[in-house]
Order: sequence, then structure tokens, then C-alpha cells
Amino acid sequence: MVTANFAAIAGLSLIAVALVAVFFSPYRRWLGFMLAGMFFWGLLEVVRFGVQVTFEMPVTYSYLTALSLAM
Repeated sequence: MVTANFAAIAGLSLIAVALVAVFFSPYRRWLGFMLAGMFFWGLLEVVRFGVQVTFEMPVTYSYLTALSLAM
């Protein structure tokens, strides 16, 4: 369990360092695209979970349904 916690801390630290590096670079406008993509994926997961619970579908079919609704 200690290894999993250390791996999570190390991974999150690397992500934070990368975000800070991009923020101070000339490519900081890419952070907006990244945040928009994360927001879209979060909404897609909400739709997928709602479809999966409501219609009792497998995960694969609920992803296909959510992607179809997004398009």
C-alpha cells in the first residue's frame, strides 16, 4: 500500500510540475484547451454513468451511447 501511495504522490507531483512549466512557457494558451477537454470528458463520463445506471447497459455500450449523444 505504501508503494501505491508513493506512486500516486509522484505522479501528481509530475503533473503539477508539467502544468507549472506550461503555464510559464509561451504555450500557456494550451492549458485552456486541456481544461476544456477535461471538462468535456467529465461531462461525457456523467452521461455514460447515467445511461449505464438507467438502462443497465454494459460499460462499452454506455460509452458508445454517450459518444453518440455527444456527436
